[in-house]
Amino acid sequence: MSTLIEGLPCGKCAALSAHVNHLSQTARDPKPHTNYKYLGLANMQDIAQSYADQAWQLRLQGLNASCKYISALTRLDDYHRLLMAISEHDISRLQQIIHVALGNGASVRCKDTT
Repeated sequence: MSTLIEGLPCGKCAALSAHVNHLSQTARDPKPHTNYKYLGLANMQDIAQSYADQAWQLRLQGLNASCKYISALTRLDDYHRLLMAISEHDISRLQQIIHVALGNGASVRCKDTT
């Protein structure tokens, strides 16, 4: 005579079913610290996409920083040329430097010392 109720699984089968449900839930929505070997293909694709997005953002930040550095170096070079022309009292060179700088979009900056 069996002690099982008809239509219900035994205790071991019920525990196994709960374990399988837990594993399927973990596969669908893994925790952030889950080892890569336990992740499914969709999760790995999501991680690869997030790394690609991060690499793209870092690349853009690097390009923006290099543009800023090049602009600053160009400005310093212009100041150096301007200073040399002023120190040598070379008015024609001074006019040429100012004309080219203004043509390239440079502007005059005055520092307020008051």
